[in-house]
Amino acid sequence: MNYTSNVGGGLTSNVPFYIEAMAKADTTAGFSNQAPTLQTPGVKYGSASNTFKLNPLVELSDPDGDSLVFEIATPLEGQGTPVPDYLYPDQFCNKYSPGSSTYTINQQTGEITWAAPCYQGIYTITTIVKK
Repeated sequence: MNYTSNVGGGLTSNVPFYIEAMAKADTTAGFSNQAPTLQTPGVKYGSASNTFKLNPLVELSDPDGDSLVFEIATPLEGQGTPVPDYLYPDQFCNKYSPGSSTYTINQQTGEITWAAPCYQGIYTITTIVKK
């Protein structure tokens, strides 16, 4: 069984996660646009109290060379339905040690920075990539 520290108080073995993709393209003028693709699995490792950084551009490519915009998001368990009792990683840490952690994303590069992870564990993070 897998448990995610920042979802449902760690009791996540039966929580479904939903992935959504939306594409819009004007094909009337022969315009073609391909979606970005993730090259490798999105599992990374860090350690408690050391800043964790993740740069998805290392693993994400856009065949058309379009610029991408990145956002932090709440994971979904169904269309438009957030995973219940989800806490962003910094919210999880600050619940137990207020003001101890920050969690940010650079919208242009997609680099995620989680300063001062508080506890060893598995954490769910979600991003949205827009063209």
